Amino acid sequence: MRFRRTLAVAFAAIAATVTVAPAASADGYYSIWNVGSDKCIQPNPFAANPNAPATRVLQRPCDGTDAQKWSPVLLSGDIYKLQHKSSGLCLNVAGGNQDSTPLDLWTCGVPNSNLKWQLPHHPTGSSPIRIISKVSNGSRCMDVRSGSLEDNAQIQIYRCTADNLAQLWHVR
Repeated sequence: MRFRRTLAVAFAAIAATVTVAPAASADGYYSIWNVGSDKCIQPNPFAANPNAPATRVLQRPCDGTDAQKWSPVLLSGDIYKLQHKSSGLCLNVAGGNQDSTPLDLWTCGVPNSNLKWQLPHHPTGSSPIRIISKVSNGSRCMDVRSGSLEDNAQIQIYRCTADNLAQLWHVR
């Protein structure tokens, strides 16, 4: 009896320390949250119409609402569009392949590289990933401006740098 109790306590301790990958979202939409700030991306909630094209994307405390939900839509290989649930628009690089170019929402049907993102695999695992912009066949990472921990910090693309928590993301 004592052995079973000890064994049960040991298994409970192990189970408490194991990280389990999240279950797939029933509707295919996920939150994208930054490892460094522990905040999620969403269109600017203070914009006149947060679901309109050209609305900038910011980081905000994760709240699980549709404003923070995105669907990775496979285009080919490891290239995706990230479609926003509330607006139906896609995550867009609002300009060229330069450091500090902000992200916004844009029409998904537009056939340009500003809407294309490289993900290392279907991004819903437990390990953080880099989300890489393919604007003009570039390779800049999705980034929280200045590595800010503050609410409303701009999300942008920036040269990928090693060990930069502002460029590591979970998709859950």
